[in-house]
Amino acid sequence: MGGAWVFPGGATHAEDRDERATARRELEEEAGIGLPGDAELVRYSRWITPAELSRRFDTHFFVAEAPERTEAAIDGVECVDVRWIRPQAALDAGARGELMLVVPTIKHLEQLAGHESVAEALATARARKVAPCSRACWSRAEWRGCCCPATRATPPESALLSTAPR
Repeated sequence: MGGAWVFPGGATHAEDRDERATARRELEEEAGIGLPGDAELVRYSRWITPAELSRRFDTHFFVAEAPERTEAAIDGVECVDVRWIRPQAALDAGARGELMLVVPTIKHLEQLAGHESVAEALATARARKVAPCSRACWSRAEWRGCCCPATRATPPESALLSTAPR
């Protein structure tokens, strides 16, 4: 999604034992953030594109607490810029045209903006059952009608967003 501000992530590799391992690896590769081995990575949502699209994704989103004073570092290839930003501030910047945001990012930021802290976001994520968001959302021509499972979910006090080259 060249030019769009999105959460770090990518494809599962053969050496990844599961989606959490993929999330950890991609976070380190794209943003230079290595989570400690005991860091809790909580499943937040899953989005699947419909079969009729030529480019398919089965994307798992996770929330975690970043280590104290974590500085992100761009890789310059997959990620050309990065910033820590509060979810509502990212949504506001998107509305002003300062950040190009795509629907999955917007929907997650909307949910994350409802939390007061990382602890609250993690607690909410731990307590909910993640159901795939698929056809009903992805096949709509107008995203405002997106009908993914409704939840009051997650954010950290700030979310890490990155952008890929255009």
